[in-house]
Amino acid sequence: MAVNKVADVLSQLGFNQLEAEVYRFLISESPSTGYRVSQGISKPTANVYKALESLLKKGAVLQNDSRKKSYVPIDPQKLIARFEKQFAADKSVALKQLAMAMQPAEPAAIVLTQTEEQLLSFATRALDDYDSAVAICSPYYAELLKDHFTGAFVMSSSPTLAKNHVMVPEEAFDIEMLQIVADRKVAVFASGAGASLSGFAVENEAFAAQLHQSIVCQIGLYQVDQAIEADMGRKQISRIIENLP
Repeated sequence: MAVNKVADVLSQLGFNQLEAEVYRFLISESPSTGYRVSQGISKPTANVYKALESLLKKGAVLQNDSRKKSYVPIDPQKLIARFEKQFAADKSVALKQLAMAMQPAEPAAIVLTQTEEQLLSFATRALDDYDSAVAICSPYYAELLKDHFTGAFVMSSSPTLAKNHVMVPEEAFDIEMLQIVADRKVAVFASGAGASLSGFAVENEAFAAQLHQSIVCQIGLYQVDQAIEADMGRKQISRIIENLP
């Protein structure tokens, strides 16, 4: 990918002009110190360091550990792929929120979560205060909530989360994500983590029932696929389906 094209794409993805120029320079001249970058693009050093700090937070560049700080860019293809995954996840969240907004039969109490602390508070409550729950979670959220999954039916790549636990490979999760439905009444959804978190909690039986069905279908399809690969018989596959929550 040409360096000019990279800068154009970054601008479209929310990078300001200076951040795009700094990243573009690093592609061709790295590792470089902030001072070297400022000289190379003819911008004030203080502004360049602010741009580098912002790029570090966005995961677009890396800083070495030496006393003389220098920076290298993340591979452009990997960076764009990361943005594509995040966009797809954000789009999924947006579509679910729009679906909730279009539910006419029942008012919904929707809370868009702004921080991980807020999200985890809703998730903990859903797992602890209701009789049953179904969940799909990436390793990151599995670790944060591992003490609360005991009574849930969970699909994750982290071991021994719950009595009813479906193990999947870690590579099954392209991004950090969490889906929980408790008693078909309350739903908690998260895509990404930290500064890139998009999530919500909603108390709406119609929507929660739909998300519950979605989670159970994902779990069931995975289990059936594994059973077919293992040459299990029809009765064993039927038993898997019957045991779904």
